[in-house]
Order: sequence, then C-alpha cells, then structure tokens
Amino acid sequence: MKAEINGFGRLAEGTVNLDSKVIAIVGPNEAGKTTLLKALAYIDNEKVLSVSERSRGVDVADVSTVVRVQSLLDDEDRSAVEHLELQEAPRAMWLSRTAGGGGQPRVTIEPQIL
Repeated sequence: MKAEINGFGRLAEGTVNLDSKVIAIVGPNEAGKTTLLKALAYIDNEKVLSVSERSRGVDVADVSTVVRVQSLLDDEDRSAVEHLELQEAPRAMWLSRTAGGGGQPRVTIEPQIL
C-alpha cells in the first residue's frame, strides 16, 4: 500500500509506503507529520480542501488530485471478481480525491478495465 500526496498543506509532492506492519512518522516540528495524517484521512471524507489547506507556491486547482492511495489486491480480492471474466485479473486499486472534494473518492483499477 502506498499514498501519493500533491499540493496538500506542506506536502507539495510526496509518496509514502504504507505496507509495513508498523509505521512510524518521525520528524521535527512543522515538518508535515500531522499534514500527512490529515491527507490520508481526506481520502475518506466529502469536504473541500480550503485554499489555506493547499500547498503555497503550487497551483492546486479544484480538479487537481491531491491524494491517491494504492492498495494491492490479494488472492481473496481477485477471487471476489473472478465471476466478471476479465481478460486480466486486477492487481491494484487506487482511491483518489481532488482538492474540490465532494462525493465519493474516484476508484481506479490496475490494469484498467475497458
């Protein structure tokens, strides 16, 4: 599992791996530790990212994707969609949210289902 964050608070651009059993977020004050947690929580709510919550010095439009979270699918996940008779079994799922927020996160499957 990993997350990509772009234009969210102090995190103008970054990727964090979240696939360990234990994850420690360590850094000096004002480094962006709390912002990282807020960005991860943003994927699961319907609010709009206010202008003050967007990165300074970076153009973050309402349609800009600010948080993307990838989850790799395991055998159990793939067997749950086996009945769809896809050409290729899905390997990963991305959830993403734009700065404009609202509604449900966008879901993307890899490889893409045509």
